[in-house]
Amino acid sequence: MTYRYTRRRLAALAIAVPTLRTARETSAAVPVTRQGTPTGGTPEAGACQHDTTTAATGTCQRGSVPVTLSIPAIGVDAPVEVLETVGGVMQQPSDEIHVAWYKESARLGEIGNIWLAGHLNWWTTPEAVFTDLATLREGDEVVLLDAEENAFRFAVEWVRMESNLEPPRDEVLGMTDHEAVTLITCAGEWDSSISEYNGRTVARAVRWHDIAAG
Repeated sequence: MTYRYTRRRLAALAIAVPTLRTARETSAAVPVTRQGTPTGGTPEAGACQHDTTTAATGTCQRGSVPVTLSIPAIGVDAPVEVLETVGGVMQQPSDEIHVAWYKESARLGEIGNIWLAGHLNWWTTPEAVFTDLATLREGDEVVLLDAEENAFRFAVEWVRMESNLEPPRDEVLGMTDHEAVTLITCAGEWDSSISEYNGRTVARAVRWHDIAAG
């Protein structure tokens, strides 16, 4: 899903997608305009704002990068690829199998918001990695593994469908004061006039120990 304030500009700024694409080739690329992490800045710029070690040591201790995503409730066991935002728009995952993690978002073990996007469907198949994202329920487990197979466990807090014709609210892509994961994919109906779905599904999960502390 790629959107801008006008449809003409949307078409000009869509990235990482063939010009002649179909509904099965779209995913969850969204513009990044939010408070907390500067658009187009380095990943350290946002993450270090909430890193408690920064004030004490003068350095930013970064967490690990996710390499695998598991969501047992919807049968997801997927590799994670590293992407970034280009021109303020999240690059789209490379295929129906991979989930994208964005360098501008938080890392594992950090206070902040981890962004993950996946395709709803794909040109070779009607089902992709996040086809069933909208069916998640509160409490469903989301597990991210790093390269050393350390598991970071989260629980779904909420799931909602939003319009793809409006920018995301700060609640979706903004900085959080706890460890969180935001999962995004397309939703709604295919709109041939803009070559995009008219909605997106967003799911938020929070780290298990944050739930216990609360």
